[in-house]
Amino acid sequence: MGDKLSLRRHLALELAHYVQKDILREHPLRQLFWECTLRCNVHCRHCGSDCKKVMETHDMPREDFFRVLDSIRAKIDPSQVFVIVTGGEPFMRTDLELCGQGIRDRGFTWGMVSNGLMLTADRFDAICKAGLSSITISLDGLCDTHDAFRKRQ
Repeated sequence: MGDKLSLRRHLALELAHYVQKDILREHPLRQLFWECTLRCNVHCRHCGSDCKKVMETHDMPREDFFRVLDSIRAKIDPSQVFVIVTGGEPFMRTDLELCGQGIRDRGFTWGMVSNGLMLTADRFDAICKAGLSSITISLDGLCDTHDAFRKRQ
């Protein structure tokens, strides 16, 4: 039989238990990743995805994702959730700007992760007008390393 807990230790453990229970119960949604396409314009050595330039599986229709956002918005303040658009390569979607606009129109902040190879000045202006708040461009090192990982120059 173990030693009895002191009152102080017992109270500390009980308090820790209640704090942990509250954290689990109130785990707030802060980030939502949307893999908007499985298509990609490169086939990187390190990527675990089976993305291809042409997929048999179609991209998720933006209206379906908007329904997901609407259901979240009914329960959570959308300004507290950051939507991260990823893929594959998000720029493979010709409707990326409409996707971003729909995300913003629902009150969510959004950003994206891209390999940057399809990013043009016009596309950048368009996604910014659609409410883009951040963009992450994936780099794998200096020129030679990056090209080797991406299997392209």
